[in-house]
Amino acid sequence: MPQALPVLAFVAVLAAAVTSSPSLLPSDPVHIEYDKRSFIINGERKFLFLGSVHYPRTAPEQWPFIFKQVKQHGIDVVEAYIFWDLHEKEPGVYDFEHPFDVARFMMEAHRAGLYVFLRVGPYVCAEWNYGGLPVWLRHIDNMVFRTMNEPWLEASLTFSERVVDHLRDFGLFSYQGGPIIMAQIENEYGNIMSNYGQAGIEYMQYVANYTQKLEPNVPWLMCVQPTAPDVVINTCNGFYCDDFVSSHWQSYPNHPAGWTENWNGWFNQWGAAIAYRPVEDDAHAVLRFIAAGGSFMNYYMVYGGTTFGRKTGGPFIITSYDYDVAIDEYGNKHEPKYSHLTSMHAAVHQVEDILLSTFPSVTSTPTLGGGEVQNYTYSSDVGCVCFIVNNNEKGEGEEKVEIGGGALSIPAWSTTVLADCSRPIFNSATTSTPSTSLTYSTIARLDKDPVFTFVEPVGASKGPLPDPRPSVESPSPLEQIDTTNDTSDYLWYCNSLNLASGTHTIKVTNVANMGYVYVDGQYMAELKYSGSEGGANSASFTTSVSSTQPGVDSGDVELCILSITVGILNYGSFMEKYSVGFLGEVEVDGQSAALKGDWQHIVGLIGEKVNGDGDSHQEADISPVSTLSRWRSFAPPTSSPSSSNVEGRLRWTVNIVTLTIDDISSNEGEDTLAFNASGLSKGFVLINGHHIGRVWPAKIAEGDCTPCSYAGNYDASKCLRGCDEPTQLYYRIPNAWVRAGPNMVVIFDEEGADITSTSIAKVKRV
Repeated sequence: MPQALPVLAFVAVLAAAVTSSPSLLPSDPVHIEYDKRSFIINGERKFLFLGSVHYPRTAPEQWPFIFKQVKQHGIDVVEAYIFWDLHEKEPGVYDFEHPFDVARFMMEAHRAGLYVFLRVGPYVCAEWNYGGLPVWLRHIDNMVFRTMNEPWLEASLTFSERVVDHLRDFGLFSYQGGPIIMAQIENEYGNIMSNYGQAGIEYMQYVANYTQKLEPNVPWLMCVQPTAPDVVINTCNGFYCDDFVSSHWQSYPNHPAGWTENWNGWFNQWGAAIAYRPVEDDAHAVLRFIAAGGSFMNYYMVYGGTTFGRKTGGPFIITSYDYDVAIDEYGNKHEPKYSHLTSMHAAVHQVEDILLSTFPSVTSTPTLGGGEVQNYTYSSDVGCVCFIVNNNEKGEGEEKVEIGGGALSIPAWSTTVLADCSRPIFNSATTSTPSTSLTYSTIARLDKDPVFTFVEPVGASKGPLPDPRPSVESPSPLEQIDTTNDTSDYLWYCNSLNLASGTHTIKVTNVANMGYVYVDGQYMAELKYSGSEGGANSASFTTSVSSTQPGVDSGDVELCILSITVGILNYGSFMEKYSVGFLGEVEVDGQSAALKGDWQHIVGLIGEKVNGDGDSHQEADISPVSTLSRWRSFAPPTSSPSSSNVEGRLRWTVNIVTLTIDDISSNEGEDTLAFNASGLSKGFVLINGHHIGRVWPAKIAEGDCTPCSYAGNYDASKCLRGCDEPTQLYYRIPNAWVRAGPNMVVIFDEEGADITSTSIAKVKRV
């Protein structure tokens, strides 16, 4: 029997929801139930294609257009994470307003005819900074993340309740007439649960059962959780999930088999070539899962977008979250992925009545060439549909099978769908739409004199006005995230050394994720990052000291280390222990240095105080008079030679760029502008006060970009492109963030690079 979910008295609730949110389209309540074979929506079995879209990875103005593209792609349900760090920046202070108005996001999905799969977290991973966890959790006494820990349960479940209450207040659950038909708590916890021992098992069971308190009227899922209680549906994540189906049914004979993350592309890291997944393999993986009995599948992602501001995780994940999926970062249809998968969705929906009316019988079918393929046959009173699966990998692996007296070719590593078990309606390896790619044409150069230029001081400012940045002193270096509260990538560690006259070798050890070392304001060394974990980095350099006082054979030098984070770890166990910053020591001539006093820590950059955090999405006042006044009030010239930035590194430039109506026009709603970071080293860019993300065009991609075959099991290193080029050169600018007329472009570059090669480009997919 299908497992029916209790339906509340929804009439009063729906009326209240419509009153509180006039923009919500009135809809009839939706009744959801499920059994082993599928979800049943208002009495009808549905195979559900889902696609992930993250609301902060595009501007709200573009949400309707993205959902239109998603719907036309044949997607039924939008998967939506909730990002805790965006909505509770301070304990107990909740913000669900623009631009992170998740209720509006779901209403727009509803308008487009899409259901919603709510992934409430509170941990999301998502290659997002700290996996979406707010940094203030680290300051709570006795806190241990994601286990049977009272402070964690109090904070995380309180937030989860607040999210569900907020969405319920807007009438967004299906029984209220809204789009949310399923929900998920936690995320891939099964991968790390054993690290917590018995407490991890108890936590998993506790939060699974807690879903019935949060909202008992929709199905709840837990992905990668093979020992989950029966109150939630366990699902698969991965590149392939067909092998999951039979084992899932053995453990959960009354639950449908679901795939919550089909990794139909992959994220990318600075210094690595760009991963892509051939659409032929993606389609083959999906059809294998459906043939085996799977009943719902989510593309992670269907639209990836951009990780604006400082929100990339990793560390060292790039700003673009394009993910090589069907809808590209700007909102364009990425061909042939978009059209090929759209055709597949249509073919599956064409036969879903038959598909979901029964279970498959599986036979090994001999081919005319002496090989074999797998035939998954669904036959019932409703009709017949067959999936012919050829898992041979090599080019000569094409097989021919006899169908209705004729020979049907099945290409290598492909699946063919046969309506009536005789008529081919789709093959995963047969594509007809030409490939498209992005093109960039310059529309505005930043080669004119900037409105204002400012060079950050090394360490604390010695200028005529007080330094506006927080600072703290300590006998030993402090951990960076706890000191900055993640308000900046940058933290200065400064101290004084007394050195005998002469030349000395100084070594700075264990700085993560990366950094620079200065002595008396002069750049000495780079602390280069050491891989994806952002581990310990060290640098050695020589410096000369001469006495400045007669008869004294020594001198004082100021040592300053600029420690830089490049996104906080987004995956793993015991994430509350994750530490970055200057975590080592200073050595002089092979011996531990004798420091003269406490370490001074200066949080962030002076220029960041001028611009704000860049994440508020509030447009800046870009009038030249106001701009100059603001910069001069916060960033006066430095006066002390010992603190001056000798080489002019850490440079800010403020530029005014004029754009026309034609420059910012869009055909349908796609974004059409990008910042070309040519010539820069590493830093970030703000457009009219909006932080478009970290830029690092100097980081060249490494890898093996030999052309790859779609055939054979895929992993993220199999198919690469862009070797020996900047990992990312162009950075998306949402059209909603610019205007016809003057626009302010603020560039911060860590090496003080020349900006005259940078530009604004028009983007098209052709």
